[in-house]
Amino acid sequence: MRASTLGTLREDYVMMLKAFGYDDRKILFGHVMRNASLPMVTNVGIQMGYIVSGAVLVETVFSYPGMGLLVYQAVLARDYPTLQGAFFVLTVTTLIALLLVDLLYSVLDPRVRR
Repeated sequence: MRASTLGTLREDYVMMLKAFGYDDRKILFGHVMRNASLPMVTNVGIQMGYIVSGAVLVETVFSYPGMGLLVYQAVLARDYPTLQGAFFVLTVTTLIALLLVDLLYSVLDPRVRR
């Protein structure tokens, strides 16, 4: 986020806003942070799949009850209906997270609203 913000601060439109006399806080929070947060929002959406797969490892190692441990036990028992249901739930959860990222993207970037 910091690197993206520093890169956005060097853009021409930021210098133009400063030349027109806009307040630094208004430039930073009204323009720069919205544009700088786009890569971070995208990265969070992509990381959702890794978070879900990490649950399998953490819940198996520490014996926490959850979807990850359920998937692990279903793999060992070759319980295919349970695996199909668990993968369906995990897939729908990931798709909903990616949909929320797309909707948030259209809120942050007016060029994407079309």
